[in-house]
Amino acid sequence: MSVKSPPAKGAPATRVNLYELERSTLHDLLKLVEARAAADVAAKSANTGAISSAEKDWARARKQVAVAREQNLTALEAARVEAIQQLNERFQAETAAADLELAETKKRVTTECDEIEQKARTAYQDTRWTADSMHEAAEKSASDEREEIRRSAAKTAERINALWKEAEGPLARAALERADVEVPTSQAAGGLIVDPARTIEEQFEAAQLALGDLRDSRRLKLATPMGLIFIVVPIGILSAIPSLLVEQKIVAIIGGGVGALVIAFLVHWLLRRSALKWGAARAHDFGTALARVGEARVTLLKRADSEYVRRLTEAGSVREQTKAHAESIYRPLSEKNAARKARELTEATDKHARTTDRLRFWRVDATDKAEEHYSRAKTDSEDRYSAALSDAERRARDIGSEAKATLADAERNIAVEWRDGQDRIGRALNKLRANGLEHFPDWNSPFWYNP
Repeated sequence: MSVKSPPAKGAPATRVNLYELERSTLHDLLKLVEARAAADVAAKSANTGAISSAEKDWARARKQVAVAREQNLTALEAARVEAIQQLNERFQAETAAADLELAETKKRVTTECDEIEQKARTAYQDTRWTADSMHEAAEKSASDEREEIRRSAAKTAERINALWKEAEGPLARAALERADVEVPTSQAAGGLIVDPARTIEEQFEAAQLALGDLRDSRRLKLATPMGLIFIVVPIGILSAIPSLLVEQKIVAIIGGGVGALVIAFLVHWLLRRSALKWGAARAHDFGTALARVGEARVTLLKRADSEYVRRLTEAGSVREQTKAHAESIYRPLSEKNAARKARELTEATDKHARTTDRLRFWRVDATDKAEEHYSRAKTDSEDRYSAALSDAERRARDIGSEAKATLADAERNIAVEWRDGQDRIGRALNKLRANGLEHFPDWNSPFWYNP
């Protein structure tokens, strides 16, 4: 069965079979449904692919940013640690160098000042020891000389006693004793004794000369009873010569003997008187000489003591002057050396303190700068990677938004095409319905009642 239907647009006007029209409409409906389904699937697939690609890009960007951020932060932290380590190493090295310089300076200054102090102290002690030694030597020399003089004085006293003992016989011939002729030393009155030793020897010579005169004097020997015999015998012999000229020899001999005795006694008396007077004078000279010897001895001892005291005083004065001179040299030198040592040690300590403070301040400042640089670099890195992450997120969001917009556009186009297809299919269906109503009315249609 053929029906008239309007030809397709652009097609020649022909008669269209109803079944062909239905088939064509059904085919268009199927194609429309398939096209919509395919377009919907394609749009959703494109949207899903774009979103998946954006999410992958976003995930990859996040991972890359996280890795790069971690690497950068690790590098910054390593650079920070290395910088701080270098600062600490430099601080420790320069601090150790400052400590070493301070220690070397202290050692050098201490060594030099100790050497100077040791030399000065050694010279000072040597000078004091030399002064003490010279004083001891002078004291010993003075003591030895005094002891020598004392020994000489003792020998002089022994010689005096020996002379007195030797003079006992001669003095006895002169009818004298030691107490009769001995003159006290204080009454010797020998005048000023310039050279006691010479005076002692001179007076000893005088005493020995006087003793020799007393000992060897013939008058003193004749003044003794034995001398009387020596006088009586010659006189008796001489008085016996006249008896040769007289007859009464016995009377002559007796008379001559008596006369000889008288003459002998008289001569002996006169001779004894003269000898004793001379002996007393010589004994006085002897006693005076020995007294002067004693006076010279006492003077010698006094001068020895005074010389000993003078030499000790002079030696002590020289020792004190030497020690004072050594002290005047050593004390200023020691004080100057101690002041130099204290000054140089103080300067070295102050320099070390300044260097230590400078290094401490430098380390704090350098550490602060390193920390500031690290914080700034970290902040820049955080900002940079946050910006990169934000850009990646924005791109992902833009891609998602674009995909949604594309999906919406595709859905709108699909809806438009679906609506247009529905309209076209509806017109075709309406046409088929109209043809059906025209050629195949319903059984209850009035057409059957009024054809």
